[in-house]
Amino acid sequence: MNYKKETQFFCENIKYLRKKHSLSLTSMAKKMGVSKKTLESIEQGVIPERMTCRVLFNISKNFGIEPPEMLSEFLE
Repeated sequence: MNYKKETQFFCENIKYLRKKHSLSLTSMAKKMGVSKKTLESIEQGVIPERMTCRVLFNISKNFGIEPPEMLSEFLE
């Protein structure tokens, strides 16, 4: 797997989870532990340089999705 593909999976999966659970940008950002602006960037396919693995932990805790799933396949 390459970084570009992992980024694409992650960004699309974040957008999918937010819509599936009918969450606003603000609510989803809070569950992920990021700012609304950071979430908007992620949904546009850009992962900020300073984002930590804590985001993957928060997704796992709040949505029951393990990190490998977020980075290796589309959840739809």
